[in-house]
Amino acid sequence: MKWLINLWLLSQWKFRRCFRLHGQSIAPIQWRNPLLTSYPSQELVNTLNNVQRKRLHTIVEETRTISMLTKHFPSEISAQNWIILLECHTRKQRLDYLKFLRSKELKRSKEKSKKLEKCVFQPEKRKERSEYPFYIPIRKMEKQERRIAWERVARAFRLGSPILVVDCRFLPLLSPRGAELTAIQLKYLISENRDDRTPWPLYFTNFDQTSERIRRLKERHLSGIESPTTCCPIVSPLSFSCLFPQEKIVYLSPDAQENLTSINEDYVYVLGGIVDRVTERNIPRQASLQTALYEQVRCKRLPLDEYIEWKSGSKFLTLTAVFSILRSVYSSGGDWKTALVRHIPVRNTRSSDEKSIAGRQFHDKIRRFDHQLLRILDDEIGKDSIECAVHISKHTS
Repeated sequence: MKWLINLWLLSQWKFRRCFRLHGQSIAPIQWRNPLLTSYPSQELVNTLNNVQRKRLHTIVEETRTISMLTKHFPSEISAQNWIILLECHTRKQRLDYLKFLRSKELKRSKEKSKKLEKCVFQPEKRKERSEYPFYIPIRKMEKQERRIAWERVARAFRLGSPILVVDCRFLPLLSPRGAELTAIQLKYLISENRDDRTPWPLYFTNFDQTSERIRRLKERHLSGIESPTTCCPIVSPLSFSCLFPQEKIVYLSPDAQENLTSINEDYVYVLGGIVDRVTERNIPRQASLQTALYEQVRCKRLPLDEYIEWKSGSKFLTLTAVFSILRSVYSSGGDWKTALVRHIPVRNTRSSDEKSIAGRQFHDKIRRFDHQLLRILDDEIGKDSIECAVHISKHTS
C-alpha cells in the first residue's frame, strides 16, 4: 500500500504546482525500502534493564521508519550510537542525531578521497626528491613543527599569560548532538591555541570524567588531552572558582550588563561550554550569567554593539570565535574593531536581505522536510511519548 500512498501524494503535489495552488511547496516524502541495516547487538541489550529494553525496541522501530522516509541516513549505527539515541529526550533530537551521523560519514568519505588522490602521486615525488641529499621529508617537518607549537603552549603556562577557562559543567546536560558539536569545538580550540604564535594557558574545568557522557566525548574527540607527548589543556573536575582567585575571574556571557573593555594578562577569562547552534531544553536561557552569579565572579560581555553594526544574525558566538577575538585584542593592545570584524562570521552580521536567497530557501526546505517527516512518524507509529532513559549501564562499544 505504500506505493499507492506515494503515487497519491506525488500526483496531488504535481497538480498543485501545475495550477499554482497554495499549499505544500516541497515534494512529498516518498516511502522507500528501509536503509537501516545495523541493529543493537544482544550484548548491548543484555546490559539494559527492562524499561530501557522496551524503550530501545520503540526507538529501533522509529529509526527503521525514519530510514524508509529519508536518504540522509547513516549507513551504520554502532552500539555507542544506540546508547546516545537512548539518551535523547525527544523524537526531534533523535532525528537530528541521525542526520548528524550521516553528515559525519559524508565528511569522512570526502576526506578519505582526498587522501587517496594525494597517494597517487607520492611514488613519483619520492623518486624526484631522492636526488637531493639534504631533503627533509614533509612528515618529519610537520612533526618538528608540532613539537615547536607544543613548546610554545608549555611556555605560556610558565609565563602566565591571560588564562582561558572553558566551564564544562554543561556537557552532561546538552542534547547528544549539542554535546558532540561542543566537543568538536573544544578540539578546535585546543588546536587553534596550539598553532597560535602566542598561545594562552588553557583549562577545562568541571570536566567530570566519572560522567559516562564526558568519557564517551573524550574517547571520540578529546583523546589527546591525556597524551604524554603534547601539552594539552589542564583538565580538572573542580570549578574554576576553586582553582583561581575570585577577584581575577571574568565570566563572559552575552547576557551580562557590563562590557569587557580590555584584556588583562593577570586575569582568568571563562567561557561556558555551550554550543551555539542547537537549542537546549535542559539549559536555562541565561545559563552563563546565572553561573557567574552563583560562583560570585564578575560577568562581562564582548562589546559587540559598540563596534559592529548588528543586523539579523545571532549574537551567540562559537567558542573558537570568542577565543580568537580575545587573543587578537590582547596581542593588538586593545584593537576591538579589527578583532571583531575579522573573527565574527559574516552570517552573524548580515541583514536578512543580504543573505543568500538560495541558502535561505535551502534551509527552509530542510526545516519543512523535517516537519513533514515528524508528522508522518506521528501518524505511522504514534506520538512521541517515551521518556529518556535516566541511566545507562556500562556496556561494550
